[in-house]
Amino acid sequence: MFKRKIIPVLITGLLGSGVIWTSTTHADENTSNVGQIDVQGDTSYGSGLIVPEESSKARSEVSKSYLEKQLPTASPYQNISMLPGVNASSQDATGLFGGNLTIRGFNSSQIGFTIDGAPVNDSGNFAVYPQEYVDTENLDQIFVTQGSTDTDAPHIGASGGNIGIVSTNPTDFARVMAEQTAGDLRMYKSFVRLDTGMFANGATKAFLSFSQAGADKWRGGGNADRAHIDAKVVTKIGDASQVSFGLMYNNAVNNFFKRETLTDYQTQNYFYDYATTFPGRLTAVNGTAQNESTSVNGVSRADYYKLQVNPFKNTLLTAKGNFQLNDAWRLDVEPYFWHGYGNGSFGTTLQEASGTGVTKVQDLNGDGDTLDKILMYRSSITKTNRPGATAKLNWQNDMHKLAFGIWFERAEHIQTQPFSKVDANGNPLDIWGESYLALDGNGNIYQGRNQKTITTVTQPFVTDTLSLMSDKLKLTLGLRMPHTVRDGTNYASAGYGLTTYFTASRTYDATLPSVGATYQLSPKQLVFANITKNFRAPANYTLYESGNAQNLEPETAVNFDVGYRFQGDMLTSSATMFYTDFKNRQASSKDATGSSITYNVGNVRDFGVELETGTRPVNGFSVYGSLTYTSSIMTSDFATYDAAHNPVILPTSGKTFVDTPTWLAGLGLSYTKGRFFSDFKTRYTGMRYSSLINDEQIPGFITADLSMGYHFKDVSFLKNPLLRFNIANLFNKHYLNSIESTTTNAQTYSTVTGTAPTYMPGAPRFASITLSADFK
Repeated sequence: MFKRKIIPVLITGLLGSGVIWTSTTHADENTSNVGQIDVQGDTSYGSGLIVPEESSKARSEVSKSYLEKQLPTASPYQNISMLPGVNASSQDATGLFGGNLTIRGFNSSQIGFTIDGAPVNDSGNFAVYPQEYVDTENLDQIFVTQGSTDTDAPHIGASGGNIGIVSTNPTDFARVMAEQTAGDLRMYKSFVRLDTGMFANGATKAFLSFSQAGADKWRGGGNADRAHIDAKVVTKIGDASQVSFGLMYNNAVNNFFKRETLTDYQTQNYFYDYATTFPGRLTAVNGTAQNESTSVNGVSRADYYKLQVNPFKNTLLTAKGNFQLNDAWRLDVEPYFWHGYGNGSFGTTLQEASGTGVTKVQDLNGDGDTLDKILMYRSSITKTNRPGATAKLNWQNDMHKLAFGIWFERAEHIQTQPFSKVDANGNPLDIWGESYLALDGNGNIYQGRNQKTITTVTQPFVTDTLSLMSDKLKLTLGLRMPHTVRDGTNYASAGYGLTTYFTASRTYDATLPSVGATYQLSPKQLVFANITKNFRAPANYTLYESGNAQNLEPETAVNFDVGYRFQGDMLTSSATMFYTDFKNRQASSKDATGSSITYNVGNVRDFGVELETGTRPVNGFSVYGSLTYTSSIMTSDFATYDAAHNPVILPTSGKTFVDTPTWLAGLGLSYTKGRFFSDFKTRYTGMRYSSLINDEQIPGFITADLSMGYHFKDVSFLKNPLLRFNIANLFNKHYLNSIESTTTNAQTYSTVTGTAPTYMPGAPRFASITLSADFK
């Protein structure tokens, strides 16, 4: 999609201005020109990995002082990976290819995700794509509420808590900020941001940024290319009101990494991936069957890396209106619009067939017959248009802080699966899957699926925080009542047996209370407790499945937190005990006909402890640590059917839930002296099971990352010049990183044949260098 375009003027201009060659000075010699950067020292707790919290819920946050030291292409998953309860992974070191996440055993599709208050989970299956979001340079903070979803959060898929990205505001002063990164694997990122400073009589300020980034895959062939735009405008209205408008646009094309089974990992080279040599096409001959599904010297044509592509583009528009009506009343209005379009595509083959109907395939290779099985590029396209808005009216007096409001959204989710043609060298003729398409027996586009889902959500909510006992005791009561309607239309297609037109509609209602309390033991000590009920509506694809799948009850989780916080001048710490009662877990299983459908397959009970601490710098050193213990136990056996359609009960009761490490730990050590800073962090991820009956597991591992940098003196119009080095996987550890797909049983149990889970290996050591400066 994108050619690799580095903005050479960034590096040339920075180097030519004498950034690298300027002599160094101590901090007190030139602090007036460098603002709040590390020349004066990072005074945050734990180098920005922990902040004082007042919430009655378990909550963690990474601040800008931490984010600005990380690799500029890092995804939100990578940036929160040190926090308690968070089990995060990335497919590569750059973050450009995506990753996985679980928190207290809940995966990313069970955790609500917002950007400046707007939901960005997939509106159909609630999936999260972290590589698509805000540039790191424009982030102010990322927060995580482990287990408990916020009462006013715009989510219907958050049974396990929520994550929020908060972008920076424009600066009050005019500037151009430029940054250039280069690294291993031809990695680069070019970033430019323009801040207008205050204008319109000092009432308005704005910024606009553009970035382009890319990197080769660390194994196999292919790369990632990404172009990104962020923008925001903020206007003050009087002394206490303001409006803001935000834009995020992302356009990216990635080649997929190959998922590996445990056998693949143990028997293949560490860099095993899709084939990098294309075996060639067969010559089309009329009256003779050509079969391109066969392998050539052990290589499948469909396994060629250029056929494994993920092109996607998305736009998020946000607005916020905060209006102080009088001393007691404030109105907050937050409309948004999300548009997404793209696909995940793979190589496959299609069998031609004569006749009419949606399951027949017309001549694909132009030889005049319908006898052939031909290599094709299969695209699972999703197009989403998602407008919504939250409105909240706030009132407070000396005792109460009352908020009541409503969230409304109407998401249109169109999913198709066309098959497009491949050239003689194995290249898809259209990576977006919009042209050169296979036709069915009726002369229409041949579709593996063709569905439209309209999801309409209306969620009223109310919260009240009461201050008692001279503000030492605060009680927070909350209630939200999401009303969700999914209307599905299945247009006749060839896949999944859905060859007829039909419609389906399901409504999901929930009453979700929360009760929280904090008590100030002393000015530096706080205890807190919280009970919150969460829910997750069934995914949209259940509308198109048969039998009980269409009548699923939503997942529900009742989360209990109780904890202690110490917030001193030099140290802040927290300790949290949690218990979660998770019901109606949704997973795929076999029905009596052997078809795979979605079931409510049982309950899970989680118990654990999360510890977190961070210090302010002492003699330049600061420390951060987190430790998590989680016991996640399934309480029900799993009912399924074998290949002969006989019922089988799998013994999952008492087993540990998949992809939930018992132990997680993170340790960060930061050092700042004068203009120099460094951050070392190491993380331990414990053993995890990848099958429900716990007959396959992957071992725990330890990784370490290092970043260091130097702030140079200002040179003329060049301000805050910074040179930064980042090294991921410092000791080049080889390990299995993420569990990409779990199964009920990896080995054969009774008459149920085992299915191998799949994984992603961890990326090897990766190094990069970043040069940045402001131009004023």
